[in-house]
Amino acid sequence: MLNKDISKALIAAFFATATLSVGAAAKYSANDDSDATSPWHTKAGCGAGGDGTYLFVTMENIRNDEGNLRAQIYSDKADEFLEKGKWLKRIEIKTIRDENTEQRMCIELPSAGEFALAILHDRNANGKLEVFTEGFGFSRNPKLGFGAPDHDEVVYKAKKGVNTLKVTMSYLIGADEEKVDRRRRSKRR
Repeated sequence: MLNKDISKALIAAFFATATLSVGAAAKYSANDDSDATSPWHTKAGCGAGGDGTYLFVTMENIRNDEGNLRAQIYSDKADEFLEKGKWLKRIEIKTIRDENTEQRMCIELPSAGEFALAILHDRNANGKLEVFTEGFGFSRNPKLGFGAPDHDEVVYKAKKGVNTLKVTMSYLIGADEEKVDRRRRSKRR
């Protein structure tokens, strides 16, 4: 069990990512980017008909279909990463994972260049990060310790056109229902 100081530090560090949950999702394209079933969120539909820069994200290891997935794009400036109000783009969609516990999302980027991506699985859709039950992930899938990753661990380069990225979601505590059931059955033996 973590001692009280480490627990506080852990919670404080992850609440720095709570900026993921402030305010309403911005609309930045003619497509309905908030509809998880929209063709916009398919590989073929991402950026279709546009000549800009797009990020097609596959989020892996999504725990369940509850709530929303919120993605925020940050600039190449390390001092703005995860800072309140410093995101460049934000998109929020209903969680609808496939049979592989994955979901896809297309994000229109402001231009080609270097960016950082942070994703929150807001399971109860309350717009706030619940550190111990909700998932989060970052571009380039950095190894997470007792705090948010450094900017240089998550920054990626986007070229004009459609760029692809896989993000593995992490959940600090709590197991999915299948794992809980297996543990209960094994304890009864």
